[in-house]
Amino acid sequence: MQQRNAMRICLGIGLCLYLAAASTDEPPPRVATAPAVVDAIITEVDISGSVVAPRVAQVSVPTAGLITEVNVEVGERVSSGDMLVRLDDALEMYSLRYAEAEVREAEENLKEAVRLRDEAEAAGARQNIPETQLRAREHQVRAAEAALARLRAAAARQSGVVARHTVTAPFDGVISAREGDLGEWVEPGTTLLELVDVNNLLLEFAVPQDVFHRVRTDTRLTVRLDAHDAPPSDSSIRHIIPVSDPQARTFRIRAILDNPPPLAAGMSARGTLHIGTGEQGVVVPRDALQRYPEGRMTVWVVVERDGHHRVREQRVRLGERFGDRVVVRDGLSGNEVVVVNGKATVEDGQRVEVQ
Repeated sequence: MQQRNAMRICLGIGLCLYLAAASTDEPPPRVATAPAVVDAIITEVDISGSVVAPRVAQVSVPTAGLITEVNVEVGERVSSGDMLVRLDDALEMYSLRYAEAEVREAEENLKEAVRLRDEAEAAGARQNIPETQLRAREHQVRAAEAALARLRAAAARQSGVVARHTVTAPFDGVISAREGDLGEWVEPGTTLLELVDVNNLLLEFAVPQDVFHRVRTDTRLTVRLDAHDAPPSDSSIRHIIPVSDPQARTFRIRAILDNPPPLAAGMSARGTLHIGTGEQGVVVPRDALQRYPEGRMTVWVVVERDGHHRVREQRVRLGERFGDRVVVRDGLSGNEVVVVNGKATVEDGQRVEVQ
């Protein structure tokens, strides 16, 4: 019995020695690293907003009339200059033709006045035509010219009145609402259609008043659209509107996505302003942090020792967080290399292989 126990002890010791020897032959764990650097500290401010159209026109009629034609429906795309609505212009067309006829008559009167003046001037020396008669014919020419100018202006005005009976699209867009219909009598200023410019959609955000004065057109803005399952993308601030909402105590900014997905006016959006604080500090990736249940925070620092890469655990005190980085207020100087992947497999002083 004692001999059997002795054999078991020997086998156990041998197994332990074998495992210890095998463990020394295992390759060091591989880790990914990143430098701790001194960089600008950024404040991140979350803002909310929506997609808006830069132009929304309540298309109305400039004159009274009866609707005889509606050329569009809600949801249709139109181009600038397309006919949208036509009013009955029959009576105004008669007035235009009358005015154009008066213009033609005045043109003939002017031609005749010019002919008589030229004849009088040519025959004046031979036939002893009085100077007063020459002046009278010159006066008739000027009067005919004035009458022609007056009638041309009246005809142009009447042409404008006729044109006002046709409502055209002021810009490219989509018809979002329609009010009038065939047979309705409308007065000047009556809104018939709503036209939305959907080709140049913008993002509009409400910005808290306490950070508004620090926002510039070159301030970085990242945006996530709730309607699209995509990571945040960069946006360029186009307009800063220095007019506040007195109830919400916010100001507005307008921006455009650098690479926009399909957008529609009214979509909700969430943005993040990345505002410089003017300070600098030691910054590391968030993945470098090692959190403990009691609240302690550490990072694994890679050091050179005995010709090998080894790690040591360093306790740190953190500051602001922005993006995927965090400010280290105490514990690092900014010249270290820290582990960002593989922290779970290392121990203090252990040799590692840096990827």
